[in-house]
Amino acid sequence: KKQGADDVIFVTDDRRILEGATSSVIVARVNNGVKTLLTPEPNHGILPGTTQGAIFKAAQKNGWALGFGPLYPQDLYEADGVWLASSVRLLAPVTHLNGNPLRHNEEFTAELLDYLAQG
Repeated sequence: KKQGADDVIFVTDDRRILEGATSSVIVARVNNGVKTLLTPEPNHGILPGTTQGAIFKAAQKNGWALGFGPLYPQDLYEADGVWLASSVRLLAPVTHLNGNPLRHNEEFTAELLDYLAQG
């Protein structure tokens, strides 16, 4: 809050991305026309997110590739979109990390929200 943030993304001592306080981290990358969704690997005490799982299931049916970490802060800076997914807020774009702006793709946000509506 002191830094103007609405939420937090937890990391391990070696800087691996874990999850938000009550949410899963989802990252989108586009490489050579291939759209990929990534989330941290389901270990290090991370519980599988039901909202993240629903998005991944529908995204895969719609041609997205899927992957599981490890993810590091640099991966978020280089991503084409980063979101916190939860059953309460559904899909919240992460627009800044440590005060630095992140790329945000409104079309991807709408697409991923549509996947949740289909579920």
